[in-house]
Amino acid sequence: NCQHRSSQVFYRSALYVNSDRAVAGTEKIYHHCKALAKIPNLTEIILIGFYPRVKFENFMSQTSVALEVKIRYIEETEPMGTGGALVIHKDRILDHADCVLILHADVCSSFPLLDLLRFHVEHNADCTIMTTTVDPNSSHNFGCLVPDNQTNELIHYTERPLTYVNNYINCGIYAFSPNMFARLVTAKNESRNTHVNAD
Repeated sequence: NCQHRSSQVFYRSALYVNSDRAVAGTEKIYHHCKALAKIPNLTEIILIGFYPRVKFENFMSQTSVALEVKIRYIEETEPMGTGGALVIHKDRILDHADCVLILHADVCSSFPLLDLLRFHVEHNADCTIMTTTVDPNSSHNFGCLVPDNQTNELIHYTERPLTYVNNYINCGIYAFSPNMFARLVTAKNESRNTHVNAD
């Protein structure tokens, strides 16, 4: 759950870089960084990806100055996906932050991040997922969620279902409290044990 220090919540952001495309004439991740830099008390933007660090050095130095925010890059030794990267690098990502925003680099959005964070803190949540709705006929192309109609809590989630589940889809933008990182580690360990036992 989000912990408060001196009535302020301190944020960090992990941006999983799985795309290096440009949008509107600039690096796609610049739009993410620009939105993140508007968040009060954001202490750092962390880029995580399998691309060589040198690919981002100019971007980080220029964007860090332009947006007045610290930016650093964690280079994966092998592609681990978002969940794997968060587990492996959790200590470097958390570093005493109260909440961490997780964004996929291939997301295009108006980035209502302050609304997401407000909801996350007000509900004292471990994880808040930004969602949107799509045409039911195309929902199978995305991760689909079934929320509780009363509380908005997640009841069911499936990635690219073969049959219709719901037209609420995962936007690839999350707010995590420190507890969520511990839950990811537990889930990874349980998954590893299941595979070992299955052998």
